[in-house]
Amino acid sequence: MHAARRRAPTRLGAVGHLQRRSSILGMSLDQAHHILAWPTAELDPPRLAVQGQVRHVIMTIGTKAALDGTLGREAARERDRERLVKELAPRFSELWPAPPTRPPST
Repeated sequence: MHAARRRAPTRLGAVGHLQRRSSILGMSLDQAHHILAWPTAELDPPRLAVQGQVRHVIMTIGTKAALDGTLGREAARERDRERLVKELAPRFSELWPAPPTRPPST
């Protein structure tokens, strides 16, 4: 691998499934979504191969995540985080009220 193309190693176990897909594919998730939106019947062979590779990586990671339960745990964690934020936000504003605003000086 050329030195200019070498990326810093990432600990894939420490990142979520979305970041893992992005890291393995070497492209952003927006780019992967764009590639998957290409009309398959109209693609030339190189683009069809790229689309197939993107689909393969995403399906492999998604299937592993669904089978080992990490996908469900991440979804539950996100739902719990949203619930906690809604629950704690009013308490936070009671404990630490916003500082009074000064009238603008003229």
